[in-house]
Amino acid sequence: MKIIFFGNWNIGYITLKRLLEQLTVIAVVTNYDQNDDDRYRNRVYDLACLHGVPVYKGYRDILDLAEEDTVGFSVAYGNEIFREDILSKIKIYNFHPSYLPRYKGPSPIQWQIRDRREEWGMSCHEVNSGIDTGQIVGRSHYAVNMELVYEKVLDDYNKCFSDFIYEHILEIIGKLDSQEAIETISNDNRKEYYYPRLLIPECMRNCTLYEIADYLNWKRVVFFAGNRAELGILLPLILEMSRFYYIDMMVADSYDINGAEDLQKKENYIKANHYAVNKIRLSVVDSHDPYFNALPNIYRKVFDYLKKQTAYPYKYAVVLGDRIESLGFALAAFYGKVPLVHVAGGDVSNIPYFDTSVRHCISKLAGFHLAFSDTSAETLEQLGEEEEKICNIGNPTFDYDRMHLLADREEIEREFHIGEKICVIFTYHSGPLKSEYKNLKEYKECLKGILDSKAGKIIITYPNHDPGSTEVIRYLDQMVQSDRVVIVKSLGTAKLHAIMSGFKTIIAGNSSSGLLETSYYMCPALNIGDRQDDRARGGNVTDVKVDSRVIMNILNQEIEQYDIKKDQYLKYKNLYGDGRATEKAVRFLKKFEEIPNEKLIIKKFVKRVQEMEHEDNGGISSP
Repeated sequence: MKIIFFGNWNIGYITLKRLLEQLTVIAVVTNYDQNDDDRYRNRVYDLACLHGVPVYKGYRDILDLAEEDTVGFSVAYGNEIFREDILSKIKIYNFHPSYLPRYKGPSPIQWQIRDRREEWGMSCHEVNSGIDTGQIVGRSHYAVNMELVYEKVLDDYNKCFSDFIYEHILEIIGKLDSQEAIETISNDNRKEYYYPRLLIPECMRNCTLYEIADYLNWKRVVFFAGNRAELGILLPLILEMSRFYYIDMMVADSYDINGAEDLQKKENYIKANHYAVNKIRLSVVDSHDPYFNALPNIYRKVFDYLKKQTAYPYKYAVVLGDRIESLGFALAAFYGKVPLVHVAGGDVSNIPYFDTSVRHCISKLAGFHLAFSDTSAETLEQLGEEEEKICNIGNPTFDYDRMHLLADREEIEREFHIGEKICVIFTYHSGPLKSEYKNLKEYKECLKGILDSKAGKIIITYPNHDPGSTEVIRYLDQMVQSDRVVIVKSLGTAKLHAIMSGFKTIIAGNSSSGLLETSYYMCPALNIGDRQDDRARGGNVTDVKVDSRVIMNILNQEIEQYDIKKDQYLKYKNLYGDGRATEKAVRFLKKFEEIPNEKLIIKKFVKRVQEMEHEDNGGISSP
């Protein structure tokens, strides 16, 4: 009997190693990724290659190998659900780490720990087109000591599970070869026996099972980030809330367009500093247009994901800002009946762009609001939001300094060689309602003013990958850098704030960061064009039209009077908060955490028109 092996991770490696010693394995299907540095991710792949066994990534790649004298065995596979195109050709048996029918699904170990089970299980079952729903061939109990460390328990369990797997494979092959019937037990397929994916953070793998069980019973919060700027702002809040909540960080692959390296650095930081944060990737980007399918794709995938979380529902879903990806997530949370927390709602920019309209849409879906300023909080009240559900926490990026998240000054100097020079950071986003030609023309006009100025160092960051930005990005790709001019796809919040904090810096362009993130460091900012019109800003911000000569002249004035101006800007330091936003947010949200979600999701529109009319009429209420 020939074997096709489907498997991943360490238990897949252990099983395949034993099979290769005595049996004929004609193909291995595994979810390998040679760019992944996880020590277990590629073990099955590496072992198969070492023994010259052909390796494939999906079962459809081996349909031609599925012949009558072939059987499949699946161990920690989980890449995909087997369908009739292969099940009609060969019999496949899966090995599942629970005592079926209980704890079906992708994370049985985690759920058994969460439920504080002192007896786990292991099962062998026939594979059908459901998830762990085929007839049971064999099963066994396994006693665990909840006081032992997770890694130790898992290693011991896997040794026992490996013996169980190997014994059942030999028994099945023996019966198939002799054409003997394989006895099965009915598999109870009630919905309540299925459990969705649940992750144990990397930093907890050396904790006891009791400690992990306590953590897996904390109230649960999911954050969403669609691009580098959003996660940069949310990161301090994610880390602070991870001290009190089970945190899932959902990241859309739209982040990878300009921010893949930045995302990896944040992941590395979370891992190195032992924060209990799980990452969930969402694949949503259309290869031709990042916005074409973003809204429906994110909505469908997040809504489908939230529907499966009934066994361990989220207390809050947190989203920031005004982008189309954020709107998709907000809609999914709203219809998925998860209380939605909107960060940075209430900001207004009265110009012909999408930002303000989308931002207010998200605010009307949200039940809780973490505003950046008193002005934004007042706008939310104007939108009819409940006053007690609004909290002005300030800008969470100012917490980077207090939480020691800023990039190291020496690291910044090695990368950019700023020294004592005045450094101008230039970011200019394209307008989605303007043509590619007009966006590029505007960009060149602005950039000319920056380059013609007296700035000693200029750091140019790429614009958002918005509609209308293609030609600007192509122009930057071809631009020649120099000792004075450096171009980076993403500077990242940690570096941006480190430069503003530790070097003589001026921010220029039309990014909201020039208004929202500069006041705390008394950093001069040139707001160019109309993208941020009517948005609150401090006196450190100078509004400039798109004119290279005007930009150059005003920028030179800021450069020549830098030290004097910086002292004058001190009074605007706390316009957007005092560097303790995340603490305020946690205190605010904790006030509501014992209220059932069924009550929290009910929104009340507060009508304030009569109050305004009452004041206008000299105290006489309108009928």
